[in-house]
Amino acid sequence: MNNQKLPSATWRFSGVAGGVAMVTGAGAENLTRCTVWRATSADTDFRDSVFAANACDIAKDGRGFKSVFSVPPRENTAVFADLETVGGGRTILLSTESQVYLRNMSPQGN
Repeated sequence: MNNQKLPSATWRFSGVAGGVAMVTGAGAENLTRCTVWRATSADTDFRDSVFAANACDIAKDGRGFKSVFSVPPRENTAVFADLETVGGGRTILLSTESQVYLRNMSPQGN
């Protein structure tokens, strides 16, 4: 990319209240697409889990995103986001690290 710095994003899997969770993020300039992926599992082994896409709202300035979705009360939930941004005349795809929300606990980075 002509020695230009690659875009980056920070994000957070917020706490679960009443079976609803929220993912928020910021930092990627010119964000054009966002998909939050989540899967659930009765244990902490997500290898056979199916990840489902969740709607994601992009801020009007293109620098942030938010997704709200339900979380089953007796399941662990794994979440990550795919982001698309434009920089240096190119489309750039980014994926966040995954995070796991253990039932009855706070979010844990993975």
